[in-house]
Amino acid sequence: MRNAKPRRSFARHVLLTMALLSLFGACASDACRDSQSGAGALFCGGEGTAAPAGEETPAGACNLRRLLPHFFLLLDQGDLAPLRTVVAALGEENAIEGAPLPNVLDLAFYGLRLFANDAPECSDSDPGCIADSRGCLDLKTASRRAEDTTCSDHGPNAEPGRCNLNRLCETRRALDLSLKQDSARNILDKLRPLTVKILRYFEGKLPGETGPHYDDLGAVLRLMAQNTGPNSVCDPHHFYGLAEDLLISQTPQLAALQLTAVHNVLADPDLNRFLGDFTTSKDNTVLVSRDAFIQLAQLLTKIIIEQDPRDTGKLFDSIEGLMTNVVYPFIEKKYPGSSLESDLKTLVAAARATFATKVGPDMLRHIQAQLNCMLTVDKNGDIPGAIYDLTQTESSDQAALALELVDAISSYWKEDSQGGLARMTVNILRSVNNPDDDRAVDAISRLVQKSLDKNLLPTGLPVVETLIDRGVMIEFLTLADNLLYGCKQGAL
Repeated sequence: MRNAKPRRSFARHVLLTMALLSLFGACASDACRDSQSGAGALFCGGEGTAAPAGEETPAGACNLRRLLPHFFLLLDQGDLAPLRTVVAALGEENAIEGAPLPNVLDLAFYGLRLFANDAPECSDSDPGCIADSRGCLDLKTASRRAEDTTCSDHGPNAEPGRCNLNRLCETRRALDLSLKQDSARNILDKLRPLTVKILRYFEGKLPGETGPHYDDLGAVLRLMAQNTGPNSVCDPHHFYGLAEDLLISQTPQLAALQLTAVHNVLADPDLNRFLGDFTTSKDNTVLVSRDAFIQLAQLLTKIIIEQDPRDTGKLFDSIEGLMTNVVYPFIEKKYPGSSLESDLKTLVAAARATFATKVGPDMLRHIQAQLNCMLTVDKNGDIPGAIYDLTQTESSDQAALALELVDAISSYWKEDSQGGLARMTVNILRSVNNPDDDRAVDAISRLVQKSLDKNLLPTGLPVVETLIDRGVMIEFLTLADNLLYGCKQGAL
């Protein structure tokens, strides 16, 4: 009976999570009234005033089988039977750190509570402000407010209360845009087959593979699976900080430059030939194709790590020097007249422009920390080797899938040119990456560490692949949208 306690405890966590979902749905609807104490105050803000009446809740609006049809079909067919094993393993308690999955869920709801307590986007002092029954502005008005130069912080860097942008409203608007706009759903549609291909590579299921690549996957995920603290070899705060800075730096013009450059490289007919033919040398030994690619990645890593982060321009001078001495001569000799050299130069120029932004030095510091971490957890070059393998696998169409994804993202930028999705993501990243509170970062790290258990990966990866391949992830986004709207009309 030694396992009875963890299972009972995890069951309690699941029941608590379901109760919290119900409470949060009530907060978003008009059921949150007179909540000065207890759980109602915790999740509804405790104002003790009636919420706006809003619309009538449609029959079955939050019926899970209606919102998650493919998920329940997979359950009914037994295709998700291994999911029980995975969830049970991730729910096992540790005497010191608790249970990984319930800890992450607890902190997620704590973050939602903080979002819900942001000031309303319309105040009594601004009678001309028009919001919906949940106190949220429409997308265009919110975007104009985020761009208002009279705010001390605006755009993706806008802080709650400074421009009266409520983070819960930002989340609702971003989900609505992502689920209702064809361009946003197109991104999810294009991302699905690419992600499945990558997962099948790690599982060793692609043609030509002789076995799984769990070590490669572990090397990638361990970049965000380290614990914080003075003795930590890799500080996971840099992983989240880099993602935040990349989003903050974005403008429609910069995104167009970046996406066009990536598109041209992926579409170049000589890219795959170059990766297969490329040769270089190390210690008087000629390295070919995969080994040459890993050597090039290691040379690039060395240049980046040794650079003073305050001078990003000098970094790209050094990168262009490496390309001029090692890569471009090979292309000119092997593929005369090829546009690949020009496409790569444009890509380097786009990267230079990205790091020339205000947050460029911070981005470089985060990258240097991540690369130092990579050298610690990936001494054999598994990460660059996996990238190479994915481009050269038999019958591989990863480049074509990635190209379609890039084009889909470009279309989305035209719909969301004000950066609503970027602002939402930055809000979430800042909630996780709190420099004064490591609980969220450490909880996610422990969850990833547990997921990397070699006894769990063969069970867990096929489940993840099935969920993504059957479009279940989009269904869960739709569920989140409905929960944030309190199962009312306006949600999808």
